[in-house]
Amino acid sequence: MDPPSSPPPHDHGQHEQEHQHGCPAAREKRPWGWAAAVAGEARAQRGIALPLIAMNLTWFAKQAVTTAFLGRLGDLELAAGTLGFSFANATGFAVLTGLCGAMDPICGQAHGAGNAALLRRTLLMATAMLLAASLPIALLWLRVDTVLLRVFGQQPDIAVVARRYVLCLLPDLAVTSFLAPLKSYLSSQEETKTAAADWLRLIRLAVPCCLNTCLEWWCYEILILLTGRLPDARRAVAVIAITLNFDYLLFAGMLSLSVSASVRVSNSLGAGDAAGARRAGAVSIVGGVLAGALGGLTVLLVVIARMDWGAEADKARLRTGAGADGEPNAAHKEAPQNAAADV
Repeated sequence: MDPPSSPPPHDHGQHEQEHQHGCPAAREKRPWGWAAAVAGEARAQRGIALPLIAMNLTWFAKQAVTTAFLGRLGDLELAAGTLGFSFANATGFAVLTGLCGAMDPICGQAHGAGNAALLRRTLLMATAMLLAASLPIALLWLRVDTVLLRVFGQQPDIAVVARRYVLCLLPDLAVTSFLAPLKSYLSSQEETKTAAADWLRLIRLAVPCCLNTCLEWWCYEILILLTGRLPDARRAVAVIAITLNFDYLLFAGMLSLSVSASVRVSNSLGAGDAAGARRAGAVSIVGGVLAGALGGLTVLLVVIARMDWGAEADKARLRTGAGADGEPNAAHKEAPQNAAADV
């Protein structure tokens, strides 16, 4: 009868090491193993989101500086520039950005699967698609004054100046057609089938992405266009332009978080890591909630800091029937006397 087998001497050390530190499966089951994975995912998304936040803040800061300079020229220029930029956003930049949104899942999964050829091909195809879409958009921008007058009922002087502003934005269509695909290509973590199948995949994703982006952006632009129909349109549009510029700065952070989440989820799916994709989605949702709460708290603190508390106290005393010195108002003094006379 053969003696019972015993592990070789070199396996004994490995067995002791696994006994001390635990096997990989056991480490995954430990609570701190899950926490470490979540912390690693948060660091990975932070590495993607921070550069995107800086880039988006730069983009929105450019519009804020433009608004400030337009405000120094006068109410007409500020109102016309705001309406012109809203029209350009709704009909041009929203469409191009939405069409380019199809690149995020494709490039992310291609990078996760190690398919560099698909990454480069998607970049070229998306750039060509955006350049082709820019041609009808440019033709529409040439008639922006007619659209603002006849379709949206804006004031003639504002519409004329808005056309001059929109014509200056025409080169931005070509710039966006190159920069937007390049941003998606690089953010997919890469220096970063047939041709017909590739085009079909891109277009099938681009159309719903474009619709989703346009519906989101149009909410702001419709608000500005409706403001332009008010009696004092110049002042009303100027006020809403300044308000939305502050809102855009908060929006930059949330937009960057969404892009980083899309990249991490698509990379995990491309690598076949379903658990990593779920973990990336959960971390991004929690990060978005925290960022939204922080943004809302910032707005609340700004409003509180700029309130005239003395004036608000005077209004409150007037509403409760007390004057500025704490004495009841004359109207409230006379009310009991009038009631007694009626009796």
